[in-house]
Order: sequence, then structure tokens, then C-alpha cells
Amino acid sequence: MNHHNTETIKNAVEKHIPELEAVLAEHVDGDVDPGITLYMANCGFATAALQRLLDEKYGIQTERVATRLPNPDPNEYKGLNHVVLRHGDTVIDPTPNQFIKMVGLTTERAQNEDLRHLYPTEKVWVTSIAEARERANMFAEHVYNLDQQGLVSQPEQHELGLYGVGVLRGRSLEDMQNVYGDLWDIENYKPYPVSEQREQFTHIGHDLVERVKNS
Repeated sequence: MNHHNTETIKNAVEKHIPELEAVLAEHVDGDVDPGITLYMANCGFATAALQRLLDEKYGIQTERVATRLPNPDPNEYKGLNHVVLRHGDTVIDPTPNQFIKMVGLTTERAQNEDLRHLYPTEKVWVTSIAEARERANMFAEHVYNLDQQGLVSQPEQHELGLYGVGVLRGRSLEDMQNVYGDLWDIENYKPYPVSEQREQFTHIGHDLVERVKNS
């Protein structure tokens, strides 16, 4: 596998964020604004699409890796799953901002209550493994400040806890840094298993490559 540095990969990924968002919107149920698709739990689709694009257009080969962490809540809620891409010492995460949902900012609320400005301006992370913990800590500080300032209202009871929604509300900065540090610790990731959704992932990768060709 040819090695590409982090900056080269970052430039390639950022160039195609609009096409990625458009393709994700086409594969999501319902009428979705493309601008919020990378704030959703689309890590499976987004990594599959980017993996194919990076390989076919830039010759950058990546591995899809996945983690499953226990939900940081005492109740028996579903755990936290996440998928990223890895190329040597570089990690590519197209959907890091979905985890602001852990203080209650879901994409539904962001869209319906005009709260998109609360998300970080950087939609996709392309970072070295060595810098991942620092990035996680900075993300935790952003989320902690949102929570402390009361900028996001309490989630509805039916959504509270589901896939991590609202489970970090009222928690300390240290708690948040520990949770997000574990979430983006590449040592917690394993190769993504083949699943019944493999065909869907193939389709979205093809669609992104074709959209970029025609743009």
C-alpha cells in the first residue's frame, strides 16, 4: 500500500464534502437537507463512500475499522458504534459531530430548532493517530460548553439514552474527555466485519465516484 501523508488525504477529502453530503442525502429515508447528513449517524455509509472514492480517484487505500463501546449511562441502553477509515497513521472520520447528540443535540433538533450553528465548523476529521486524543479533548470542551450554557434543551423521553442521546448531559469535562477519548482511541477499533449491508455500501461508493466524475 502506497503511503500518503495526512495533509494530502485531508485535502482530497475536504474537496469532496459537498458531493458526499449530496449522496448521503439520497440514501437516507425521507427528505433530508444534505447539509446535515454528516451530523447524522451515517458513519457506515460515509466511510464506505469515501473509501471507494479515495481509492479510485487518488490511489489512497484505506481500511474501514469499527468500535463498539458501552453506553456511558447506567441504564441498559444500546452501546455506541462508530466506523472510521485508517490509512497508516492517519484516521479519517467523516461523522464526528454526530456525537454532540450525547448532550441532546440531534440532527432533528438542529434542523427544527435552527441550532446548526452549534456544531463545529469542521465537518470531517482527517488527523494523525498521535493527535487523535487532543482532538477528542477539544471536542469534549466544545460539547461541555454547550451543555454548561444550556444551549440544547432536554431530549424527549422517548429518545433519551438511545444510541447515546443525552447521556452526557450534566457530566463533568473530565467525564466527557474520557468518553470521547475512548471513542476516538484507534486501539479500540477492529476491522469492519462483512455484513448484510455490504451491497448498500457498494452502491453508495459507486454513486459518490460517479457524482464526482460528473461534477
